Amino acid sequence: MSDGAKRAGFGSRASAITPSPPAPPLMKPPEADLDRIDLEVVLLQVNVLPSGHAGAISILADPGHGFGRAAVACAKRMIFSAARDRHGKYIQADAPPTSIRFTR
Repeated sequence: MSDGAKRAGFGSRASAITPSPPAPPLMKPPEADLDRIDLEVVLLQVNVLPSGHAGAISILADPGHGFGRAAVACAKRMIFSAARDRHGKYIQADAPPTSIRFTR
């Protein structure tokens, strides 16, 4: 091990940690740009799987102009905190309604 690694606080069992790539930016739907809409909110109901990924997604409030479709795509990329049963095991459950906000 090099002296630089020792000074940086790495022990003899140091391992490299690769950060995950950043999520792609949330993009407004093209229809919103054509209609010059700068701010909208979509309300979703997301069923969260034990893995924390989104299962079924329902749109509760959609302002139109493609925002509902874009919000569902956003929710599919998100990782949620999965619910646990009384024994601490992760379970599938509905999350509280989730707002996805779009701004320019």
